[in-house]
This record gives sequence, C-alpha cells and structure tokens, in this order.
Amino acid sequence: MKIKNILLIILSLLFLIILFYTFYRSEVYHEGTIRKFYLKYYLIAGIFLILAIFVKNIKNLKIVKYVFFSTVFLFSSVYIIQISIIFKNAVKENNKKEFRINYSKKNNFDYDARNKFQILSDLKLKNVEAVVAIDPYHHLKDDNDLFPLSSFSNKLTIHCNEYGRSVSYQSDRYGFSNPDNEWDNQTDFLIIGDRFAHGDCMPQEKTIAGNLRKLNGGNGVLNLGFGGNGPLIEFAVLREYLDKSKAKRVLWFYCETNDLVGPGDWVKNEGLAAELKNNILSNYIDDPNFSQNLIVKQDKINKLNQEKLNVFIENFEKQKKQNFIFDIIKLKNVRYYLSNFTKLIKQQNPQRINDEFKKIISLTDQYLDRKNIDFYFIYLTDIHRYSKSKFDRNKHDYQKVIDFINSRENINLINLHSELFENLEDPLSLFIKQYDKEYLHYNELGSNIISDKIFKKIKRKDNI
Repeated sequence: MKIKNILLIILSLLFLIILFYTFYRSEVYHEGTIRKFYLKYYLIAGIFLILAIFVKNIKNLKIVKYVFFSTVFLFSSVYIIQISIIFKNAVKENNKKEFRINYSKKNNFDYDARNKFQILSDLKLKNVEAVVAIDPYHHLKDDNDLFPLSSFSNKLTIHCNEYGRSVSYQSDRYGFSNPDNEWDNQTDFLIIGDRFAHGDCMPQEKTIAGNLRKLNGGNGVLNLGFGGNGPLIEFAVLREYLDKSKAKRVLWFYCETNDLVGPGDWVKNEGLAAELKNNILSNYIDDPNFSQNLIVKQDKINKLNQEKLNVFIENFEKQKKQNFIFDIIKLKNVRYYLSNFTKLIKQQNPQRINDEFKKIISLTDQYLDRKNIDFYFIYLTDIHRYSKSKFDRNKHDYQKVIDFINSRENINLINLHSELFENLEDPLSLFIKQYDKEYLHYNELGSNIISDKIFKKIKRKDNI
C-alpha cells in the first residue's frame, strides 16, 4: 500500500496548494475584484480533493496503481508541454525581433524594443514628465461618479510600441491627440471612433486625422477617437465635446470587427455590449439632457486616469519580478494558452445589430441634424476579410449595419471595403505586418490612401 499512501499525499498536497494559492490570488492579490475568474481553479482543487477521497477508500491495488501512474503520466505530459511552449515562444520572439529590426531598417526608423511602461520609466529618469495614454474603455468596470472619455491633458503621451517603433504625442487641453490650437479653429472634420481613428502606433501627423489635416490646409481637423471605443462611448464624446469644436462635419469611424461585441473577457472588455452595462454611459441614451460637463472637469479626468495608470505600472512591475522557475511550476504558459483558447471562443461571438445600436445612431443623426452638421459614417472592414483564406461574413450582421445606415436619409456612408479594399490586388499591403501572417493597424500607405479616399469623396459631395 506504499503507492496508495504516496498518491494520497500527492493528491492532498495538490488540493491544498491549489486551494490556498487560488484564495491568495483571488482574495488578497486581486482583493476579490475578479473572483469569478478564479472559480475554475477552485473547481480543479475540488477535483483533487475528490480523487484523494476516492484513493483513500479504494481497496483494489490495481486501481490505485492505475490512478497513480495516470497521475504521473498526466503531470509529466503537462510539464513537457509547458517547457516546449517556453522554447517555442523563445524562438518565435527571437524571429519576431529580427523581423522587426529588418522592418525598421526598411522604413528608416530606429528599432526600439521597450514597451510603453519601460519608455515611461526611462523618461522619468531623465526628468521628462510623461504619461501613458489611457483609453476610456479601461474605466468601464470602475465604480466612480464620473466616466472619463479622454486621457491626460497637455501631456507628452506615450501611445504604444507594437512593432519596434515607439510612438508618442503631445495631448491637447482635453486629453485627445490633436495640436491644441485646433480647438480654436473652425473644425471641418471632427473624427470619432476606435483605434483606427485614434491612429494606433502611428505618429500623429501620419494618422488619418493627420493626413486629413494636411489635405485640408494644415488645420480644421479634431480627432476624438480612442482605442476600444464603441458606439455608446462615441455618442457620449459627441454630447460632451461637440459644442466646443465649431464642427461642420462629423466622421464616425465604425469598425465591424468589435464595435458591437468586444472580446468580452475580464481583462479587456470593450464594444457596445460592454458599454451598455455602464450606468453613467447608459444615461446618454435615456436622457437627452444628460451631461457630465467633462469640459470643466479635466482635473478630475486626469486624476482618475492617473489612478488607472498607477495600477498598470504596479502590474508591470510585478510581472518583471516573476520568477522563471516559479512560472514553470505554476504552468503559466499552459494556463495562458488555455485562457486564450477561451477568449478566442468569446471573440467569435457574432457582431449582431441591435435596437440599442440603432437608437444611438438615430439619436446621433437627430442631434447633428438639429445643429446643421453633416454626418459621415466611415465603415471600416475586418482585417480577417483579407488575411484569412476562409472568412464567413454571413456569420455577422455586416450587411445589416450597412443597410441600416443607408436607410437613414441624413447619413452619408463611406464603405471602405466596397469603395477601396475590395478593388485592391493586395489589401494587406495597407496594414502593418507584425510578423509572419500577423497584421494589425494601418501602415502609413494605408493611412494615406484611406485619408485621400475620404477627403476626395467629401470634397466631391460638398464642393470644398
């Protein structure tokens, strides 16, 4: 019965270790804020407890041996997979680095391996005051009396570094990515949208907004976009900031990839489905007179964004201190892949048009019509249309969104798929190639061509 005792000790230890470590992570480290996320680990601990009780009461030695060797085989296999993933990731990261170094040489910029928090730390050592951009969706699950719709004001803002090119900009008086004097000019184009509107990982002057500004004589463009923005946040942005802009036209950038339903996991929750759960944002739909008066509350916005940035920095510092051996023991990479598999399933949720989306667009249409402001709906397509050999567009309500926009008499639709990408021999040439088959944001060529297409279409219609 020696094997039985050894197996009983192993299963009991696994139960206790997983139970107490899960409790520590859930209730102490994360202070109970993501308790739901850790339920599966309590379940795993419970399975080991059940196995231990089963082994203790079993009399058949053959079954005990079977359970023992099965347990040894299972754990050996999982740890072999863990170590294999580590080596595979190391090779991939090295290949990515070489790819990005070559990309930087071809595009004439210095390769920078630092992430945005490392850049922030280095700037602080040089006594340079800077911040990291905080997208509004990061506040969706906060319980505050104010919901920020912008980032830090009048700050050197580190935006991102996703392919070896660090990008930053000087934010304007309200925390958006614009030359500050644009708020004093006549605004010919006011842009709202997500990361494509914001200009993720692109120098400010090279973004769609920056290119439109050049085409428009060097001014007259306000960019109020941020990564992760969905239709409700964008409507709220208009309600809070439009009257300060002297706008003649609003360009609403709609991304078919995730504007209606975002990834939906506890780490990164964005899109209309998530925004509707926020009580403050819901007021913009329910009450036509609702306002947070954010124009006069930038100090409070800066404070809330600083609190959020402090959390991000603290998490980054904790990650740096993680022990390599301890990560192997915790099966960090295996758990990460399993978690990503779950996220992938969540991200495959169909983009379904709903009554709330229709109401937001209708309210926006009416709101802009009363102010005699032209409404342009810029339809951005899913990169998977071009990067995947099989793309099921019928799974989503892409055409229904387009049909709904076309049904609105006062909305001008610019469908970039049918009017631009569909006619290109290589649509992927307009996106930044991260590595191998990984594409993400528009590159400078893509930004230029899209800006030119939008500007010329509006110019023909409005005779500007």
